[in-house]
Amino acid sequence: MPSGVYVRTEEHKRHISESLKGENNGMYGKSGEKHPMYGKHWSEEHNRKISESKKGIPMPEESIQKMRDSWLDCYRAPTDIKDRCHRVYVNALKDGIITRPSICELCHSCGRIIGHHEDYNKPIDVLWLCDSCHKKVHHGSF
Repeated sequence: MPSGVYVRTEEHKRHISESLKGENNGMYGKSGEKHPMYGKHWSEEHNRKISESKKGIPMPEESIQKMRDSWLDCYRAPTDIKDRCHRVYVNALKDGIITRPSICELCHSCGRIIGHHEDYNKPIDVLWLCDSCHKKVHHGSF
């Protein structure tokens, strides 16, 4: 072994780990605005350098599985009638089968318009509502 190199024993590693837990950890309780990186962002140059430095290093299997699971969630089979209805509705919008108008069908205001389903068995039969009217319909105010 080269001189000046210290190899920590498993016992020493456990001791260090235990001594830095909880309030002994310098980052303990520093979340949100108390965190030193709160509101700060890495520069594009820094992000590029980090990306370059990680090229060729295999990603841990656990991380790969998490990414795979989140990706699969996007393409999972619809689980209920509401989910299936929403998917058909979104695809119909993308394919131009239905078009989103620019005004609310109830109050005729402009802004963000949402498709509201009265019957989930009819996915492209929607009532086009602004946020305010959509909330009122769901709360029974209309």
